[in-house]
Amino acid sequence: MFAPPQNQGPKLPRGYDADEVLQAIEDHFGTGAGRNESRRLLMEWYESIGEGDELDFGGMRALFDQAGQELLGVSLENYMDQDMFDRFDFDDNGVSLTFFEAYRCFKYNAYEVRTELGGDHHVEVPWSSPEEAGYEEIKELARGGQGYVLLADGPVGQVAIKVYDKDNANACDVDALIAECEAMMEFRAHPGIMDCIEIFQDSTHFYCVDELMPGGDLAEIRGKCDAEGIVMDEAYWQPIFTQCMDALKHMHTHAMQHCDIKEPNIMLKTKDIYRPKIALIDLGMVSKSAEHHATGGTAGYLPPESCDNGVWWPKGDVFAMGVTFFQLMADKVPDEKTMKLGIFTEGCSTMEQATQAVKTREPPFELIRYDFPGAMDWLPSMLEKNRNDRPSAPELMTYDWFRRYKSEFAKKSSICWFPFCSGNDRYTSDAEDED
Repeated sequence: MFAPPQNQGPKLPRGYDADEVLQAIEDHFGTGAGRNESRRLLMEWYESIGEGDELDFGGMRALFDQAGQELLGVSLENYMDQDMFDRFDFDDNGVSLTFFEAYRCFKYNAYEVRTELGGDHHVEVPWSSPEEAGYEEIKELARGGQGYVLLADGPVGQVAIKVYDKDNANACDVDALIAECEAMMEFRAHPGIMDCIEIFQDSTHFYCVDELMPGGDLAEIRGKCDAEGIVMDEAYWQPIFTQCMDALKHMHTHAMQHCDIKEPNIMLKTKDIYRPKIALIDLGMVSKSAEHHATGGTAGYLPPESCDNGVWWPKGDVFAMGVTFFQLMADKVPDEKTMKLGIFTEGCSTMEQATQAVKTREPPFELIRYDFPGAMDWLPSMLEKNRNDRPSAPELMTYDWFRRYKSEFAKKSSICWFPFCSGNDRYTSDAEDED
């Protein structure tokens, strides 16, 4: 799909022992107590180097040097260049990285070293059958090339269980599956990101138990609204888009990218299409978002800066979300069944043509300018070709269009200002305190 840059080999200084470095990476950034201890030490060094302030580029190079030598036995200073610094500048201040950003940056580069040295990440997956874990199958929900999905009753109520056949060559590898589950578990406090409940295996299958999303995805929502006579005007999309951006802001605030935002990867938590609650799904690329050889993304959503080698910056998610918002409003969501194409894939028959389109084609704003005038205040900026000209996810959440929705909802409810919650289950967004 892409042409990743050729691997030039490790950028480690001479004299390291590859086996010792690999073991140190596993000890400090695998699972268990070692990861917690390495995080504590990194925070200690971060604060010492910065003397209480966030780390600038020079400070990050010093951290990569010290932490690399202390934790891995070899400096990682050569891995911290300006390009890497920019990829982890999630709040887009251009000057410094927060501890969240610095920690993620170092950890991902440690994983990069592991890959370059030919190492593997081995995680023990618990052994159990669905029945032994307390799940009772109700019916099959879907089937695809990688496996199938079951609806089941379990200890926490109805869930979706993804089932992967170990003998299926198309099924995702266990490391990728575990990485996605870990990412979802890390974000489980945010209701705008699908929760992974647990993962286990038996002799023939891997099982990933996820929060049930019975409402389908945003690629299907227009047909449902048309059937119910719901007008999909700006007022309809405003709460949906605000939830999407709040979830993305939460990810970026915690220094993690999605790397494959599109309509099918935004699902409805309930069947209520009058007042939809959404959740981002498919976090399989999150763990690879910083890698030099990452190849995440979908043609037509992939930002211009990532088209040639698949490397992502935080504002790439903003671009992909902008494409998604545009296509939802303009009724341009791709559909394989009808051969309908999106705003950057229409008229394209090859990947090269789609790449050229996303780099050079201007979005057809005439399709939405008159029906969605409020969106014209922020959507064009999300779709800027130059990533430096796009707003960050946190910045977008300060725009009047998104803030106004939150304010209007707050006037109507004394319980919560966002349609994530009901009853006493109040969620406080990290965007809430910015007013």
